[in-house]
Amino acid sequence: MPLRKATLRRMPPAARKFARLVDELESVHRRLKNMTGEVQSLEHDSRALAHAKQGVNPDEAVFILVKEDVVECAREMGIPEEAITDDVLRNVKKGVEWGLECWSDVVKDAISHALKS
Repeated sequence: MPLRKATLRRMPPAARKFARLVDELESVHRRLKNMTGEVQSLEHDSRALAHAKQGVNPDEAVFILVKEDVVECAREMGIPEEAITDDVLRNVKKGVEWGLECWSDVVKDAISHALKS
């Protein structure tokens, strides 16, 4: 817990400097600890991206979307295939990536449900 200014003022200069460094170290430690979950999620995402770039065997894949899937969804919505341009596809890809940002949580939940059945 950070020391109060009044307490710091009563300390000799070297002790004050040391106390400020300790406070800063504790603050950095707390922020790093709070980021652990985010780093863990990024690690999952980077591993998934590496697998996608390697060209995963379809038998080993759990979830893959291709342009034909997007076109089929558009047809179901009454949108012609010609409307799915490269720009639209790029925006759809961003939306799906955003929607599946916490994909590891979804997979963990699915594993739990599968093991219960």
